[in-house]
Amino acid sequence: MNKKKSKCTIAFSAVITKNFDSSIGTNHVFVYDHVESNLGGAYNSFSGTFIAPRPGTYAFLWTIFAEGRLDINGQNGEIQTELAVNGKRRGYAFTDTEVHYDDDQATGFVIVQLNQGDVVFVRSIGSTADVQGTFQHYYHGQWTFSGWKIA
Repeated sequence: MNKKKSKCTIAFSAVITKNFDSSIGTNHVFVYDHVESNLGGAYNSFSGTFIAPRPGTYAFLWTIFAEGRLDINGQNGEIQTELAVNGKRRGYAFTDTEVHYDDDQATGFVIVQLNQGDVVFVRSIGSTADVQGTFQHYYHGQWTFSGWKIA
């Protein structure tokens, strides 16, 4: 294996392992606390942000999961999310469970040009009515966030 090549690799994959509910509200930056890989060290598992160490073209993928179980307000799971670069929307993913026990999952994928130091994260958006229900870490549905430099 070429050691110089491996030092230049930028890629990460992380998962949320803590359950949460609609009390997070809107503009909540999700912190993916369990890091599967973090080549290049650009993902921060305490802030939930990726900071581009070098300019280039990057790909980002995030998956969201809403549980079809009523929360304390009698709501099923529904949430809108966006992938933001320096606070500006670059991608969108939405999931909504319409009936009890109807779990739902969605995935967003974006390719973006970044400058060194650009900050990328996933957050909830919309009105507080758009964040409903429970969001849990299960074997059949997870919240994931991954990214890698492609050029």
